[in-house]
Amino acid sequence: MDKFSHEGNANDMNTPIWEPGEERIDRANLSRFMRYVREQTGNADIRRYAPLHDFSIRQPARFWSLFWEFCGIR
Repeated sequence: MDKFSHEGNANDMNTPIWEPGEERIDRANLSRFMRYVREQTGNADIRRYAPLHDFSIRQPARFWSLFWEFCGIR
């Protein structure tokens, strides 16, 4: 379930006012793509954006190939 927060100071820029629930995160296209990359590469570290970004920089040809495959673009 998504969470909304109305507590705290409105000027507190470090406190998110909304966070998606685990189910929504799991269904997100980016999460689906990260699972696909993990399955195709065997890289279990790709569970968050930062490791995916790192992979895209270190192996750009492989990253974009997987991206096009995931999107169904040939």
